[in-house]
Amino acid sequence: FTAAMSSSADYMPLGRPGGPYRPESRLPPARLLGLLGLGVVVAWFVLRSSSPTVVPSEPDAEARMRAAQAYPAGRVVHALEDRGKGDDAVLRDNPKALYALRQALREAVSEAKAVGGGADPLELLARKLLLRAGVAAAGVPVSASAADNASVPTPVLGGPGTAAPNGGLLAKFPTAGMWPARFTRGLGIRSPYESVGALEPYRGGDLEAPGELRRAAAARSYNGELILTYGNEAGTAWFANLAFSLRAAGIEHFLVIVMDDRHCAELMKPPWRISCAWSSWDFGRAPHSGTGCKNKFELRRLWYSRHHYMARVIGELGLNVAVLDGDISVQRDFYPAFKSPPLAGHNLIYTLDHAPTCGDLNVGFAYCQNCRPKGRAQWVLEEGLRREGYYCGGNASEFNGDKARFWAASDAAGASTGPHRWVEWTTARDQKLYSDVVGGSCCGKPQHRLLFPGTFKVADQYAFMRQWGAHANCMSMSAAKDGASSLQTWWHDLLTTGDPAAGYTAGGPVETVAVATGALASGWHGTGHGELAGWSGHWHRTPPAVAHFVGGGPAGGKVEIMQGLGWWRYEADVVAHAIAEGTNRSAGYALPPSFFWPATRRGILALAGPAATVAAQTSTAFLSAFAARRRWLLRLAVLLQRTAADPRAECDAPWVVTDAQTGHRGQGYLGRWATPGWPWPFHGGVGVVPAQCSYVDGSTQPAEVKADCCSPIFGKVEGVRCLETAHAAIVESFLSTPAARPTDAAELPLSELMVDGAIDARAVKRVRRQYPQRVLWVRPPLPLPPLRGLTPQDTDAMGRFANGECVAPLLAGQ
Repeated sequence: FTAAMSSSADYMPLGRPGGPYRPESRLPPARLLGLLGLGVVVAWFVLRSSSPTVVPSEPDAEARMRAAQAYPAGRVVHALEDRGKGDDAVLRDNPKALYALRQALREAVSEAKAVGGGADPLELLARKLLLRAGVAAAGVPVSASAADNASVPTPVLGGPGTAAPNGGLLAKFPTAGMWPARFTRGLGIRSPYESVGALEPYRGGDLEAPGELRRAAAARSYNGELILTYGNEAGTAWFANLAFSLRAAGIEHFLVIVMDDRHCAELMKPPWRISCAWSSWDFGRAPHSGTGCKNKFELRRLWYSRHHYMARVIGELGLNVAVLDGDISVQRDFYPAFKSPPLAGHNLIYTLDHAPTCGDLNVGFAYCQNCRPKGRAQWVLEEGLRREGYYCGGNASEFNGDKARFWAASDAAGASTGPHRWVEWTTARDQKLYSDVVGGSCCGKPQHRLLFPGTFKVADQYAFMRQWGAHANCMSMSAAKDGASSLQTWWHDLLTTGDPAAGYTAGGPVETVAVATGALASGWHGTGHGELAGWSGHWHRTPPAVAHFVGGGPAGGKVEIMQGLGWWRYEADVVAHAIAEGTNRSAGYALPPSFFWPATRRGILALAGPAATVAAQTSTAFLSAFAARRRWLLRLAVLLQRTAADPRAECDAPWVVTDAQTGHRGQGYLGRWATPGWPWPFHGGVGVVPAQCSYVDGSTQPAEVKADCCSPIFGKVEGVRCLETAHAAIVESFLSTPAARPTDAAELPLSELMVDGAIDARAVKRVRRQYPQRVLWVRPPLPLPPLRGLTPQDTDAMGRFANGECVAPLLAGQ
C-alpha cells in the first residue's frame, strides 16, 4: 500500500466543491416532497390503527428476527393489493402488513440516526417498502421475470438503493462491486447460506457491553452461521475487499470488528454499508483477566480479538462461526464444502502451514461448526487467550534471569539454560501460539514448540523435546477421504477439556480439529499439505473457494497479486479513503493516493494497441521498457487530469519463471509460475500473474470470451513503486462490470494532437474537457513520441506524481 497524500490544496482528496469528501445522499426537491408525502401517509396509518390483533412492537434485533420469520416481508404486497376495500380497512384486516409498515418506519428512523446523518430516513423508508414489493425475504423467492419487468429497479436489502446509487460519490469512483448485480436485480436467495438481500445493515456498539454481542449476532447471523473479520482504520481496504468478495459469493452474514465507534460509524455510511461493531476488549479483562499486557499494542489486540469473539460466539450463542483474515478473497460460497464429506463431521477447521499435524496450523482462516459451549474446541480458543495473556504480562520473575519460574523445571532437568529475557512480540505470533495449543490438545498434554515467551539455549536436545513436547508424534493427524469427490482432509480428536470450575464438563464429548481441503481453502505460497498453491498460476482458472494470500508479501506483494488476478475490488479503496477522511487516521490503498486528488478528476488513461503490452526478451529489458512506458503515460495523464494505468506483460515472455527453474515440473500453469524471479529473495526480479480479461492485447473492445492476460509483479527492484500510477487491472474493473456501458470509454485522437512528430502539450490540455468518459484510451506509436510545450506549472504538477528515484527521470521525459 502507498502512503500519505500531498499537502498541496490542488492535490488533496477529491470532494464536493467547497468542502471535504463526505459520502452522503442528496435528494432533489421533487423526490423529497414525494417521500415526505409517503411518510405522512404511512405515519397516519400507524397512528390510526388500534386493532387488538396487531403484533406488539419488539424493539431489539433478536425480536425483529423472530418477527421476520413469522411475518415474511414478501407477503405484505399481496395484502395491499386488495383493491376492493379502503386503505384503512385493508390495514385493519391485515395486521401483518401493518406490523411490517410500523417496523419499516421505526427502522428507517433508527438507521438514519445510526449513520450519523448520512442518509435520509424517508429515503430509507422508501427503500424498505420497495424491497417488500420486489425482493424476497428469507425463503420467499421472487421470479427473475417479475424483477426484470419491474418499472423501478429493485434495491437489495441494505444495499445502495435507487435514489442515490453511489451515495453522492464522484462519477469516477467505482461503486458497482459493493453490491452484486445479480442480487440487486431481485433474483432471490438460491441456497441455504446465501444471505445477500436477507439482512439489514447493522451498526453495533461495544461488544463488551452487556447483551451487545447477542444483539449483533441476532442482527447479522443467518441460518445459524456468522462470519467475523476485523481491522483498524489502516486495514479498512483489506476487510472491505473481503466484504465485497463475500457479497459477490452471496454471503452477507458477516460482522466487521473494529477498534472504535467512529470507525464503525463511517463504515455504515451509504453506499457501502459495511456492518460492524467495535470492541474495547483487551488482555486483562474478564474472562481472561490476569494483569493485562505489560505494554499496550493495538496489533496484539486486533489479532487476538478474533479468537476472543470466536470463543464467545460458541460459548454464549451456540452459532457456527467463521473467522477470516483481511488478506483473503472469497471466490464462491464455501458452505457446501463444510456441510458435506469429508468435513461435515468435524468441528474446528483450520488450514495448514506445512505438514498435516495439529501443531502446524495457519489460523487466518478458522471455522467452528457444531461446537459445544464449554466444549473442547472452545477450550482451545480460550487457552490460547490465557496463554498469551500470561506471556504478554512480561512479569520479570516469570521470564527473566536464572530464576525465572517459567524456565525453572526445564533448566533443572538440564534441558535448557539462560540467558532468559522476556520477548514481547514475534511475527505470526497468534498462529504459532495456537499451533502449540491445538497440538497440546491433540496430545492431551501441553506442548511448546513454536512460541516461547523469552530467550533460551537448548542444553540437551532430547531432554528439551521431552520437557516441551517439541516433536511429539501424538500431534500427527489421520487422513480422511471422501470417495465420491476425492477430497481429502486430515483430522485429530481434541483430547483436552477445561477446568470444571470454569464451567467445562469433565470428560465431555470429543470434538475434532480438521484441515480444510485444498479446493476449499489454499494459500498463495501453498506450503500447507494438499493445498493448491496460488503461485503455481492456476488460481485464475481453478481458484479455491477461499483464497488466502499468505506468503504473497515477499513474493510480489499481496495487493499487487490480488490486482493481477483481478480479485481486488477498487471499491475497497473508496471506502478506505472515506474512512481516512472521516476519522483523520491513515488508511492504505491499492490505488495511488493521487487517484483521489482533483488533479486526476477525469478518470483513467490507458494504453491501447501494441504499446499496451510490453514485449521484451529479458527481464532487464522488460524492467527498462516498462518503466519508460509508465513515465510516458503518466506525463500525458497529468495533462489530461487522469490517473495513468500501467501496461501489461506478455504471459509467455521468455524471462517468466518456469517449471524447470522451480523444480516443480508439470505443476505450473502452462509450465510457468507466478513469482517475481527465482530464487528468493527476488533481488532485481520480475514475474507475471495471469488473469482472465475481456480487454486483451491492447484492444479497446471487449472480447466475447475472456482470455488470459498478465501483469507484472516485482521483487526488490528500484523504480517501480515510486510512481503514482494504477495497476492495469483497474481498466477491467471499470469496464467489465455489469453496470459498465459502451459510453464509459473513448479513444483520444493522438494524431490530431501531434506537431512534427511530437505531442503538443497545449493541444492536449485544450481537449481534456471533451472526454467525460471514465476510461480514455490512447494508442501511441512505437517508439513513443516525445511531449513538447510543457510549462513550468506542468512540470511542477508532474513532480507531484513521483517520489524518490522516479522523480528525475519523470521530469526529464525519459
